[in-house]
Amino acid sequence: MSVMKVLKLVGLLFIAGFVGLNSPGSLSQSQGMELTVCPQGPPACDFSKIQKAIEAAPYGATIRIEEGTYIEHLLVKKSLRLIGAGQNKTTVKVEYIPIPGLSIFSDKR
Repeated sequence: MSVMKVLKLVGLLFIAGFVGLNSPGSLSQSQGMELTVCPQGPPACDFSKIQKAIEAAPYGATIRIEEGTYIEHLLVKKSLRLIGAGQNKTTVKVEYIPIPGLSIFSDKR
């Protein structure tokens, strides 16, 4: 049986990649863009995996993660907003491995 870590997205907001937040063009073009993630995926929402939404989202976009449990590792390397549905509603479970379940890096733009 694998050990599971649980990261609750409790209606919280992650802002990643603090360097580059004010870079020309990095946010202005995509500030209003919003993608959605839900367990069932399209057509109910844009993606079924949070990481796929992170990869597809332009800098400055918002990713709304609907209620559900998601089993994946998240790597954020750009300025984004990740917003969960609320405490005990949106859960990211990560199988235990010696790396963190959520990695946030500066984009250095």
